[in-house]
Amino acid sequence: MNHKKNPQNGVAVSMVDIPKTLSRAAQVLKIVATDNTFKPVKLPIDPFANRDGMAKTWVGNCIHCCTKLVVWEDGSTAATIEHIVPTAAGGSEDLFNLALACARCNNEKGIRHDARKLDQRAQEVVEKLKTRRLQRWRAPCAL
Repeated sequence: MNHKKNPQNGVAVSMVDIPKTLSRAAQVLKIVATDNTFKPVKLPIDPFANRDGMAKTWVGNCIHCCTKLVVWEDGSTAATIEHIVPTAAGGSEDLFNLALACARCNNEKGIRHDARKLDQRAQEVVEKLKTRRLQRWRAPCAL
């Protein structure tokens, strides 16, 4: 098992691959569990329902633009799974390489950087995202 150090506190954290057999919802929840921008919140299931119809959700931020992202208790979300180092460039399914992004940002990165080999600009974007992911890292918590 590989380890990386969190730049904020110097604590070594293990790198964990997410099995490809996990459902998308399960992958999303594993990412949420390791991203300290996501906090538990109760939101109305139906905006017209009374207060009894509340659902547990997680609210956090896009890895790129910090737009609010909502992940429901079952892992459903409009957010996309972002491979910080694109799989086409050798990126893995490791939790350090995965983050949640709004669809607009993830699509822009894909169009501008992921399809090509990692040129200088793409490498700068990847390094910025790696640093941001490490800053947002928390030990996996129970959801």
